Amino acid sequence: MEMSRSIDDGFTATATGGTTTTLTTTDSEIAGKPNDYFNGSEISTISGTGAAQVRRVDDFGVVAGVATFTIRTWTAPGSDTVFEVHNIQGKGYRKAQYDDAINAAIRVASDVYFTDLSNISFALERGRGTGGVGGTTPHGLQRFETPMPSGFLYLWGVDVLRRPPLESHSIANLNAQRAFGDAAGRTRVGQGFQIDAQALIAYIAVFMGKVGSPTDNLTCVVETDSAGIPSGTAVTNGTSDTVGGASIQERFRLVVFSFTPPMLLQEAVTYHLTLRRSGAADAANYYIVGEDDGNNYPDGALSTRDASAWTAVSGSDLLFSISPQADWAELVRPSWQYRPQSTDQLLIRGPWVEGTPVQLRGGAAIAEPATESTNVPVRAEWVVSYALAWLQRGRTGLAVPDPRGTGSLNWMQAAGVQPPPSRAFPPNTVRIYA
Repeated sequence: MEMSRSIDDGFTATATGGTTTTLTTTDSEIAGKPNDYFNGSEISTISGTGAAQVRRVDDFGVVAGVATFTIRTWTAPGSDTVFEVHNIQGKGYRKAQYDDAINAAIRVASDVYFTDLSNISFALERGRGTGGVGGTTPHGLQRFETPMPSGFLYLWGVDVLRRPPLESHSIANLNAQRAFGDAAGRTRVGQGFQIDAQALIAYIAVFMGKVGSPTDNLTCVVETDSAGIPSGTAVTNGTSDTVGGASIQERFRLVVFSFTPPMLLQEAVTYHLTLRRSGAADAANYYIVGEDDGNNYPDGALSTRDASAWTAVSGSDLLFSISPQADWAELVRPSWQYRPQSTDQLLIRGPWVEGTPVQLRGGAAIAEPATESTNVPVRAEWVVSYALAWLQRGRTGLAVPDPRGTGSLNWMQAAGVQPPPSRAFPPNTVRIYA
C-alpha cells in the first residue's frame, strides 16, 4: 500500500458487505469519488470473508454515501472483508506486479543485509604437494584446501592463531580409524596427553570425520587421569563449546573444539581429551576418528568407553593438537583464495604448523522470504524505493537477475537506487556461492 499510494494508485478499506457480483463500502475516501471512477481498476480481497480474490471492476457507483463495486462472480464478501484497489483508470499496476517487485526487492535486500559470522571449525593440515601427506608444494609453501563451512554469504577474512600448538600428534601417523557413537560399547573415545609448560588451553583439534548424517552435537571434555584412563572428572573449564554433527565432513579433517573460557593445564601432568555425542548411539549415523596404532605418541594412549567404564587401548593414539589462548594473525589476501568449483573450496598458503586453528570471518546470509509472513530484517523504505524502480523500468514478470548476487545490485545502482547495507563491506570481500 505504501508503494501504490506513493504513485496515487492505492486505496484500502473494509467492506460493509456484498453479493456474488458486488462489494459495498462506506469508506469516505472511496465513497467520495465520482461514479465510474474505479471502472476497469483491479480490486483484491486481502483478508476476511472471501479473501484472496482478484477481479476487474466492471462498474462503480455511489448512492447516499454507499459505494458499490460491480464485478464478475466471486465469493460474496462480508463486513469483515478488507480489500485493496489498484491499477486505477489504467494507471499504476496490478497487485501481482506490486508483489513481484516487492519480492525482487527483498531478495536483493537479503544480499545487502548481513550479520557477522565467525567460524573456527577446522585447523591447518600439512601440505599435500609433491611430498603427499606431510609434504609441501613445489614452492615450499604448505597448501591447505578445505570445503567452506556452511552459513557464509560473504567471506572477508582468514585468520590463523598466532601461536602454534603446544602438543600434537601428526596426521602423518594415520594408519587406522575408529568409530564411536555407533554402538553401546563405543559411546566415547579419549586420548591421554601432556604439555611441556603450564598454559591456558583454548583449542583442541582432533582428526575425524563422520559416517551417514548425524545431527546431534559433539563435545570435547578434558578429564584428569586415573591409572592411564579418563577419571570421569573434568578439569575447570574443561568442557568445550559444542560442534554440530552436521558440520563434520565425511572426509577426515582436523575439527577444532573451542574452550570458552580457556582451561589452565599444568606441565608434565597427564590429561585426557574425550569426545562424546549428545544423541544416542546410532549404527547408521556416527563419528570416526583417525588413529595411529603404531604406539608413536609417548605421553598417553587412546581409550574407549562403553555405557559405564573406560578401557585403555594399548599402543594406539588419536591424531590431535593442543593450542593455547592467543591472538589471531590476519592472512593477507594473496595467502587465501575461495574457489567455487565442484565443491566450494578454501585454499590457504603459508608456512603454517599443522594443527593450528583457523578462523574465518564473514557475513551470514539472512533468511529469504518463503511466504508473505516470513520475517526478513530489511528496511521497508528501501524495499519500497527499489521495488518502485523495478516497476517503473518495466521489469515485473522477469526472473530476478542473479538472485542475491552482484548483478541485481549493479542493476539497482544503475536504476538510481543506492542499496543501504547494514554497513560497508570490508576490503577483500568475496561472495560465497554454495
